[in-house]
Amino acid sequence: TEKQKQLWLVLLLSTIATILNPQFLNGALYPLTTVLNTTKDNFIFGFVDELIPPLTFKTVFTLKDWIFLKALIFISVFSFRFNQKKFNVTLFFLWVLFLLFGLCAVRNIIYFATIATIIIFANVNERLSYDTSLSAKVFSKDSRFYYSARTCLLFLFAFCMIANANIIMKCTYYDFDAYQFKSCLGGVSQENFPRKVVDFLLKDDFPKRLFNDFNCGSYLIGRAFPKRKVFIDGRTELYGNDFLKE
Repeated sequence: TEKQKQLWLVLLLSTIATILNPQFLNGALYPLTTVLNTTKDNFIFGFVDELIPPLTFKTVFTLKDWIFLKALIFISVFSFRFNQKKFNVTLFFLWVLFLLFGLCAVRNIIYFATIATIIIFANVNERLSYDTSLSAKVFSKDSRFYYSARTCLLFLFAFCMIANANIIMKCTYYDFDAYQFKSCLGGVSQENFPRKVVDFLLKDDFPKRLFNDFNCGSYLIGRAFPKRKVFIDGRTELYGNDFLKE
């Protein structure tokens, strides 16, 4: 069909765009090899927040840790039960694949959340397409379910926005130049982006090799390379587990 031809064309163009990089196939496969290499040894996972698994056997059944992720897992699983008459094996396989990927590290949750949301809407839409009686009850503006569901969704959306805004507003760091705590939202953070320190290093004659902490490594590379070289930065997969253990 025409849609299939368009999808194949998109796949072909995406593949070509992926391999058009200085490293060719190695660059295209870099994200996959990085994931495989970091999962071989859990040492890094215990020290980098974004690489730590979001759920463990101790927290999977609690209501305190990652409650929104657990709710999304439950709702997406229930959507398959909701559409059991036309159970889609392909969607379920994708759901399992991205769930395992999301549970490997915190930074992977966004991928599972995206796929899970699409699957929920796909299952609900499929069920409503053949269940006309349920469709009428759900979308009829005279039904109680319509108003109740809309109210609950608006309340949930507002609650999530307020909760996230509260977390962001509480983010602070200590400015040693001003001798006071500052909000992370107010300009460039001096905690992870030490502008004055880098200005001083570039102005004066210091050894080329720097001994820096993990958080500011990327900033130092952007400002000081190639005049200065860092000890470590966020590219943990390049340094390897042996270096990090030392």
